[in-house]
Amino acid sequence: MARNGSGTYALPLADVASGQTILASWANTTLSDIATALTASIAKDGQTVPTATLPMGNFRHTGVGAATAVTDYAKAGQVIDGDLIELTSVSGTNTVTATGPLSMSAYATGQNFTMKAAAANTDAVTLNINTIGALAVTKNGAVALESGDIKLGNVYNLVHDGTRFQIVGGGDLVQMAKGGDISSANTIVIKGGANYFNVTGTTEVNTMTVPVNRNFFLQFDAALQLTHHATNLDLPGGANITTAAGDVAEFFSRAANEVQCVSYTKADGTAVVASAGGGPSVGTEAIIRTNATNIVTNTTLTEKELTYTAVHGAETLSRGTDDGFANGDTVQLLNSGGAAPNGWVVGTQYYVVSVASATMQLALTFGGSAVTISDNGSGTNTVYKNINGMTAGPVTIDSGTVTIRSGCTWNII
Repeated sequence: MARNGSGTYALPLADVASGQTILASWANTTLSDIATALTASIAKDGQTVPTATLPMGNFRHTGVGAATAVTDYAKAGQVIDGDLIELTSVSGTNTVTATGPLSMSAYATGQNFTMKAAAANTDAVTLNINTIGALAVTKNGAVALESGDIKLGNVYNLVHDGTRFQIVGGGDLVQMAKGGDISSANTIVIKGGANYFNVTGTTEVNTMTVPVNRNFFLQFDAALQLTHHATNLDLPGGANITTAAGDVAEFFSRAANEVQCVSYTKADGTAVVASAGGGPSVGTEAIIRTNATNIVTNTTLTEKELTYTAVHGAETLSRGTDDGFANGDTVQLLNSGGAAPNGWVVGTQYYVVSVASATMQLALTFGGSAVTISDNGSGTNTVYKNINGMTAGPVTIDSGTVTIRSGCTWNII
């Protein structure tokens, strides 16, 4: 009977009495049963293999060695130290190779690894463990890595999803980091590895190269035009924005290369989009200070549009006649059949400065410096003064008594 199913062994035949002759049948049956029981036991030198689950009765295996194959027991120390998920001998910048734990020979969905980067990446990345095969390393699901997403010496958690290795750990790799400056261009590239950038230069920006689901900030170091496009560059109010040094804008890419400006903060504290009825009404009389000594009183505000000739070098707009433009007026430029003078941007709000008998200059801020131009433009150029559709210039009272005429509306802010 060998063991009884509960681990107890009993001799199959009765004990032999003292002086009793041991028969061959008793000896053979007993010894055979003992041999069966020994064979069913586990040899300490590893010769036997269990044939069923071995309950431990809440006892432990102690003094075990470190696992060297995926079929071994894991030593607790290996788990605590991360040995079973750590990639070693990591090398490469964008084409990364590494040694996996326990001589693994195949990838499986759900495998989890940690990797200390041997270099900062400069492009999309692949990883090949134990020469099993190179798979893409991605972020935010299946989004390819960009230059700078992986940084030298940083540790990354990678999970095999059945197709690729995803870097996991709470969304985009970039939390808040400032990147290198971006030179202005018609199309600017939003670099990886950071989400706050300074934009230098004055070249118009109308598109951005950026992956989907990127949130980033741009600080502008100079005046340039952001050109509105409902899909490619969606700006507040659906209108172009002329930046100023210190302006900061926040953007989100709804799709690859499709960017929406979700907020824009001007350095001077003014609103980027004028409120409804944002200027004084046509016909309103006002007292307007255009500089420290020049105060225009009882000025009736009117809209006007006329063609002009530009003179680059002098940075002047020649109107051919004295037609009532005054310092501080807000104007926009239009063009047909050609191009506006290089440096002046169609659709941008300018402030009139340096008014003479038939000439004036344009500034980006009230009372500011004249914007320079490098040519005289071509086609028909038009200057347009629109009272209601623009942001009003400041009204400043130095001292004394102010009379508000009947019918006028004043907002004190």
